[in-house]
Amino acid sequence: MNGQEIICIGCPLGCRGNVLLDDKGEVVEFEGYACKEGEEYAEVEVKAPMRTFTATVIVESEIRPLLPVRVNKPIAKEKLKECMKIQYVFQLMKQLI
Repeated sequence: MNGQEIICIGCPLGCRGNVLLDDKGEVVEFEGYACKEGEEYAEVEVKAPMRTFTATVIVESEIRPLLPVRVNKPIAKEKLKECMKIQYVFQLMKQLI
């Protein structure tokens, strides 16, 4: 059995807790969370962490040359680098046009 420390961001308390996992990666026990929301957040963070991707893109405008953009829903943490690459390629293509 192994454990992982997860800091909850569900509320201002920011509980530091541990999630104990069995050999198959299933959650066995939570320690240190003050509420049920913290346990739910920690379980998602251990099994399939999600993030919101934000960036800026260059646009052809004298008023506002950069435009902030973000995804409309959280994406898998493992996909963030892929999103950054796509955003970078988009920027290069805009410069060539």
